[in-house]
Amino acid sequence: MQSVFFSGIVDGMSVSYRVSVNSKNIRTIGLLSHSGATVTNDGNNATVEWSQYEQPAGRDFQLQYELNATELGLFPFSTYLPDSAANCDAYGQGFFAFIVEPDPSENTEVIDKVFTLIVDKSGSMSGNKIAQAREAASFIVNNLNAGDRFNLVIFDDQVYSFRPGHVLATADNRQQALNYIQGLNAGGSTNISGAFSQAIPQFQGYSNDLAKIIIFFTDGVATAGTTSTEGILQGIRSSLTVNEVEDLSIFTFGIGNDVNKQLLNRIATENLGLAQFLGNDELEASISNFYLTIKNPVLLNTAMSFSPEAIVETYPTTLPNLFKGQQLIVVGRYDEPLPVTAHFSGKAFGQPVSYDYPLMLADTSVSGYQFLPRLWSKKKMEQLYSEYFNYPEDSPEAMAIEEIIVGISLCYGVISPFTSFSDETDDPVVGTFEEALREQEAILTAYPNPFRTYTLIQIPLERDFFGQGILEILSIDGKVLRELAVQLGAAGVQEVRWDGTGRNGEALPPGVYYCRIVLDGKVYMGKVVKH
Repeated sequence: MQSVFFSGIVDGMSVSYRVSVNSKNIRTIGLLSHSGATVTNDGNNATVEWSQYEQPAGRDFQLQYELNATELGLFPFSTYLPDSAANCDAYGQGFFAFIVEPDPSENTEVIDKVFTLIVDKSGSMSGNKIAQAREAASFIVNNLNAGDRFNLVIFDDQVYSFRPGHVLATADNRQQALNYIQGLNAGGSTNISGAFSQAIPQFQGYSNDLAKIIIFFTDGVATAGTTSTEGILQGIRSSLTVNEVEDLSIFTFGIGNDVNKQLLNRIATENLGLAQFLGNDELEASISNFYLTIKNPVLLNTAMSFSPEAIVETYPTTLPNLFKGQQLIVVGRYDEPLPVTAHFSGKAFGQPVSYDYPLMLADTSVSGYQFLPRLWSKKKMEQLYSEYFNYPEDSPEAMAIEEIIVGISLCYGVISPFTSFSDETDDPVVGTFEEALREQEAILTAYPNPFRTYTLIQIPLERDFFGQGILEILSIDGKVLRELAVQLGAAGVQEVRWDGTGRNGEALPPGVYYCRIVLDGKVYMGKVVKH
């Protein structure tokens, strides 16, 4: 609970200003609009005092304070567009986003994991791919948390386990696992069903207080054991049921072009996970960096609802577990601007946890939140694209989803997997990125540029802008690779650090990238080069 008390006195040509803030864990507090303030802060009670004599009051006071993030950071945004600006669909004129961000500090307790890495070592994995697989597996073993339990399941046409069941991540067990990994060599066919049949029963008996996770990768289609998509999926469902394994998250990775995307996507989406498809040279970096994003779970079985139920078309439809260092972004639409309460809940250390956040949905267009329609359309398209892989590529169902995605892309002026970076709207970022950069009134710069480990992207704020924005990192073909929530402040140049990683924490390869943010209806763009 926090409380803020304000008192002010204006007496002729004199002005006095005093603000008291009472809360737990007040990190910083300051007067942004005026210099010379007296500030006290003992962590729980803070005051800001300012006085001026023989001068009239000439501008508004702007105070900012920050609390230590001892639990979750919850940040709502909403904007309500005029009728003429929200005619792409019938979901209403309101756009809403909610960002949930755990405390990134070392003080945050993380939930222990029961973790299995399933490694494909079939013949097609020979050469560089099996070398990358060994490096990725070694990286994960070296980065397990104390208290985690882990195992390795390896498959070709046969299936092998490092241990019969999960073992504690002790120094001895890690070293033995590393020795086991170094002995892996590629050969044989691909028994995907057998790998899951062996891995899932090993989770039997573990409490739902623990985070249960599988990372699975393959570079081919099933050629041994059960080979049909429906047969493999049914086998996974049956194994989960028979062994009474609940809340198991399965993350799948397809390497190269010869994978069953429909199968991998359905395995992930049916089991609280995510499917990703990689190039042949991306295995080690992508899987190693992805593991870092799920290394530290802080909240399981997350869910969000609203009362009254004024917000619809929310995405993602199924919320993932919440991990330290990662942002969860939920978007939605509304027709009627109302006061609502957002309910965010989950489980931590065996106990239910819930947060209620009262907010007022905007009833006017908020200039600083012009990014919300784009953000909503991107999240909806991501959901549809995931559903697209549930069907054969040329099936009527897949083609119908593709048509919907293309319609959203063109109407909202946002790139999709099926459209190029152009449309027939008046969107200011139409055409190639280089053309868009030449036409922009507002340019983002960065330093260092080119960069190796990080760059500081500089946003020129033409006025005080106390709110949040979304800075996008894009590939040269317009794909959004990363979205960074930015806390904006006083007029001037604001810097945002980007470490060269993508949305899931993976290290992006060297190359050219673009950055973009929308403020006051203006699109700011820039180009950065990673070495």
